[in-house]
Amino acid sequence: MATLAQMKTRIAEELQRSDLSARIASVITDAIEEYQGRRFAFNQTRATFSTVASQEYYDTTIIPTDIAQIDSMRVTANGRTTPVVESPFSLLERLSDGTSTRGEPSRWCWYGQQIRLYPIPDAIYTVSIAYLQRIDAPADNASNAWTNEANELIRACVCAKLCRKDLRDPEGAREYEYAELRAVRNLLRESSQLQGGPLVGSM
Repeated sequence: MATLAQMKTRIAEELQRSDLSARIASVITDAIEEYQGRRFAFNQTRATFSTVASQEYYDTTIIPTDIAQIDSMRVTANGRTTPVVESPFSLLERLSDGTSTRGEPSRWCWYGQQIRLYPIPDAIYTVSIAYLQRIDAPADNASNAWTNEANELIRACVCAKLCRKDLRDPEGAREYEYAELRAVRNLLRESSQLQGGPLVGSM
């Protein structure tokens, strides 16, 4: 498993430049941010949280802190699991009077970096969510999906950007851009195979 520091070293070696350490670090951050919203196999995940009786909104003290986009939500009550339907905030505003509407949640919306449930839970329920995960760059001595599963993608993206903007090497930039495109296609193909059908579009 490659660490971020190892990725930086390899990029410097590929470009044969030992004087670009700060730029390499900066452009790696840019490359990761560029691809954070794309849907790959490694950034789709699931999690659960528990509701609190009479609590309508749920922030990152309760829900995962790395949610980029929620794909689906289900609630389990009395051994039965049912979908919680995404709805516009304006509809939940019309439906809820804020005091008497209590029950098993059947609708949700994302508002103010929080999940809002309707009806307001009247008890503890287990809510399961499938979501696109926001994965940040790891620390230098650590690794994550960007330095492992997406290592080839990020390296190619960084080298292409540096060749184009810093090294004034258009031929090298084109070569790395092709490598970046191949890496994206490979990751998307892997995602499609794991899903067993057509790939869901990215954000």
